[in-house]
Amino acid sequence: MLKGDEGELKRAQAVMIKIPKQPIYDETYMEWTQNCPKFRAQRGYVEVPLSEEEENYPLAFSIAMYTDVEQTERLLRAIYQPQNLYCIHIDTKSPLLLHRTMQSLVRCFPNVFIASHLDKIKWGDVSVLLPAINCMRDMVRRYKGRWKYFINLTGQEMPLRTNWELVQIAKIFNGSNDIGGSAARMEMARVEHLWTHRWSKTYQQTIFYDTMQPKAPFRLDLTFVKGELHGLFSRRMLEYIIEDPISQEYLRWCWDTGHPSEHYWNVLNYNKQLKAPGGYEGPSDLADEYSVRQVIRAKSWVGHYNNRECQGKVVRGICVYGAGDTPWLATRPELFANKFHLTFQYLGYDCLEERHRNRTMMRDKVDLDREFYKNLPTVKFSRKDGLE
Repeated sequence: MLKGDEGELKRAQAVMIKIPKQPIYDETYMEWTQNCPKFRAQRGYVEVPLSEEEENYPLAFSIAMYTDVEQTERLLRAIYQPQNLYCIHIDTKSPLLLHRTMQSLVRCFPNVFIASHLDKIKWGDVSVLLPAINCMRDMVRRYKGRWKYFINLTGQEMPLRTNWELVQIAKIFNGSNDIGGSAARMEMARVEHLWTHRWSKTYQQTIFYDTMQPKAPFRLDLTFVKGELHGLFSRRMLEYIIEDPISQEYLRWCWDTGHPSEHYWNVLNYNKQLKAPGGYEGPSDLADEYSVRQVIRAKSWVGHYNNRECQGKVVRGICVYGAGDTPWLATRPELFANKFHLTFQYLGYDCLEERHRNRTMMRDKVDLDREFYKNLPTVKFSRKDGLE
């Protein structure tokens, strides 16, 4: 499958039709995690640092989840290393059993924890930012100085790079952030109007919409940019987001804007006058181009700057990867792939998971194209003060 063998891909499709994926029940995880040493061993967690270099360069992660304990646990297992830190945010709308299962699971690890504050997430508004911000706050206030870089994830992703590779790439960034931002792509109505939720009789559900009412400008003259929610954040950038008065003031101002998850820290990172640690200071045209191919994620927005045909299914404009996407993903330089559904064409996910495990065990023997990362705009043209 990894090599794109048509025969194997057809066989995989036949197997998935004949044998549908059966998720592991939450109750099963509750039972397994009563014996933590046995759970960690049987699930194959890495329990000792695989190299001195990785041990001395700890990373921090957040995982935003609302469903599928199994998929979140498998993501955690794939990225888990004992020297790293992991914060899990659970949507308060999620079932109580899911919350209890995750609480039982994290008790098995000294470096994994549930965010100290949980929020109800609504599509489009500021709440989409809060899982990452809540975990950022915990990382800054409870674990300050214990990690170098922070990566925010969702439970429906798969790593394409091993922990050793992530460390090498973080060292190449050397204090810079990988946060996307494009002034050319920014939809100014999102920051010039007030946005809110209302009930739609047409759709029979709550929708997030532009009221068309003007919003008072932010007190500073900022260039607004559009980017992704996810990024690679230096330690001092997180401290800036959580503790700096201007970043906090801007967050409050963003509360009633449209889709602030696509412009909050993107604006902080791309306005030179703010001097955000690790912020971008390069040409705007390079930033525009890079914002649709950011290295942090392999994410396929169908019809948006992406001519590649999705081999899985399209949900809300995003490709949910299937088995046919596996060969392409195996060649990608991005750090993570988004997104996967647990029971949809599951052998593609299984195959990438096995590949990642095998490469993790190869440690520094994997082939990493360092020059590719050294030439990224966010490496070449960003401040290098994010780790000082």
